[in-house]
Amino acid sequence: MSQDASVNYRNVMHRRQLLLAAGACMPVVVLVGCGDKVGGSSRAHIFREDGVFFDAAALSIVDTLSDFMIPQTDTPGARSVDAAGFADGMMAGWARKETRGNVSATLHWLDAEARTTLGRPFLALAADQKLSLAETLDAGAYVADVISTRIARGYVTLKRAIYTGYYLSAVGATQELQYEHVPGVFRGSVPLEQVGRTWAA
Repeated sequence: MSQDASVNYRNVMHRRQLLLAAGACMPVVVLVGCGDKVGGSSRAHIFREDGVFFDAAALSIVDTLSDFMIPQTDTPGARSVDAAGFADGMMAGWARKETRGNVSATLHWLDAEARTTLGRPFLALAADQKLSLAETLDAGAYVADVISTRIARGYVTLKRAIYTGYYLSAVGATQELQYEHVPGVFRGSVPLEQVGRTWAA
């Protein structure tokens, strides 16, 4: 990552942390009159402001996908560390033009599929409908000829960015995984039940 991109990313994450802290006090925003933006509809509930790369609607879709990928269980999920914000920073400061186009195409496909099959934009769907479409996208991304190569590549890139953001965070590295700054003796093969969780590198 370039120096400029690194500085840009830090600024993005600082702003995202501030938004998360304030989010509990803010009303749900409804995006109206968005033209060609993803999810543009008076019925599409937008919970975020525009990112650096994604607009508010696209960033909300990424946030929803991140919650499906790593939901909160006995440990915090992807939303708790704003993995969507990390993905936004990666698209703005790291991704090539082709990669950005692929990811954008993926989000537009998801929204268009929601409108075609269910008659509503993705963000206006019920939670179970969103999950079903996300599962369709996930399955199709790894099977030839189900969805276009461009959309599949965009989804895989987005998925990797979400998982990377989560597991590079303090939560991912120390709560979902175990972390010991100065580990003890190396044991090459240990049954998982003896350690409970895998370890952060």
